[in-house]
Amino acid sequence: MIQGKETRIGQRVGDYVLERLLGRGGMSEVYFARDRHTGRGAAVKILQSDLPDNIDAGRRLEQEARAIARIDHPNVVKVYDWGQTDDLLPYISMEFLEGLPLSSLLQRHRPMPVPRMLAIARQMLSALGRAHALDIIHRDIKPDNVLLVRRDGQDDVVKMLDFGIAKLLGQQPHTLVHTVRGVVLGTPEYLPPEIAMDLTISPATDLYAMGVILFEGLTGRLPFTGRGAGELAEQHCFSPPPRLRAVNPALPVDLERVVLRCLAKD
Repeated sequence: MIQGKETRIGQRVGDYVLERLLGRGGMSEVYFARDRHTGRGAAVKILQSDLPDNIDAGRRLEQEARAIARIDHPNVVKVYDWGQTDDLLPYISMEFLEGLPLSSLLQRHRPMPVPRMLAIARQMLSALGRAHALDIIHRDIKPDNVLLVRRDGQDDVVKMLDFGIAKLLGQQPHTLVHTVRGVVLGTPEYLPPEIAMDLTISPATDLYAMGVILFEGLTGRLPFTGRGAGELAEQHCFSPPPRLRAVNPALPVDLERVVLRCLAKD
């Protein structure tokens, strides 16, 4: 069992030496590491050792690595490699990115300027288009999984993260996967109805969550604000979203129509 946050610093993982802890989530720890041969920096995600079901979580981590590697898109975080640590914990190494989560930007700007929001959305849709062409569905699209970085003098370059619960179309079981800690994967505020109701997923699953993000960015508020995950899930499944122009009358009619189509229940 890992004791404390610093115990792996200095350790070798594959070709990398771990230099500092970047963060710890429910399933994994992420370190900044450097390639011993090239000096290239990387983010190394290592499965925590104290999970009740390491085998299932390990499969999910490897699934994330394989999904991202297949997508190979400029707006998706790049995977370098994956494997096991010396103590047999799965890891993946990815490009190290410094930027601002879209969630932080949405909190600062309520609403977002329309051109800026649409520029971000176009990049996200380009990445999802590539994933969907490979029959990969992300299933957890939310602002926290979208990092905005600066590249080649350009701001707001999108990098989409966390394909840890992505699914290949045709795989079973297809929806409502639980974490090893018994929590439903996905985020209630951005939860597509078919995931909430354990129905067949499709590219429309990700487009629904995109619609929620666009609604939030263009109006400054979420379409549904239920109390607790259960009420939010019910609203996503059965309640019509408010009209965007009722919240922000300056929005173009055609843009409202596109967002509401993304948020359609069928």
